[in-house]
Amino acid sequence: MKQAYKMPVNLPNLLTVARILMVPVFAWRYLTAQQPGQYLAAAAILLVSGVTDVLDGIIARSTGSITQWGMAMDPVADKLTQCTAVACLWVRCPALWPIFVLLLLKEVLMVAGGLRLYRRFELVNGSSWFGKLATVVFYVMMFNIIRTGQQDSRALLPSLGVVLAVMLFAWAMYALRYIATSREQRRRRQAGRD
Repeated sequence: MKQAYKMPVNLPNLLTVARILMVPVFAWRYLTAQQPGQYLAAAAILLVSGVTDVLDGIIARSTGSITQWGMAMDPVADKLTQCTAVACLWVRCPALWPIFVLLLLKEVLMVAGGLRLYRRFELVNGSSWFGKLATVVFYVMMFNIIRTGQQDSRALLPSLGVVLAVMLFAWAMYALRYIATSREQRRRRQAGRD
């Protein structure tokens, strides 16, 4: 079994696992919420997930406990959380489905690109400033939307528009990085054959 599939037990990896476990808890709390306190509880779960996302990276870098498993699973936890939040909003506010489809499509394309890089070159790209920016904007906007229990599509449109714009910017930057990385890896393989 490849090393990337074995989880070394350390605090950053445990925080990543905790974020994955929070996904169904968040979905249940938000989709069953009917009172302000219940919406706030759902938003708090999302906020805790976002904070642990930041903490696991800081702890991993400062303690030298970066692992292949963590580099592979941290983005998986992010994508699960983000896709679940978007899907839950879609259930609550179906009129804005085109925005939700674009957000979900962006996440699917990101996962597909990452898997392709890993399969072809056994390479896992780390996060970047534009990915971190998109994640922060996502969590801030989603926290504000979810804590209020807002479901009016006209009221949600500006916040979701900001999320969509930043996420599409990050996707475009990652796409450019994917192309550059693929070309560089092919060039290295070709040079190794010569």
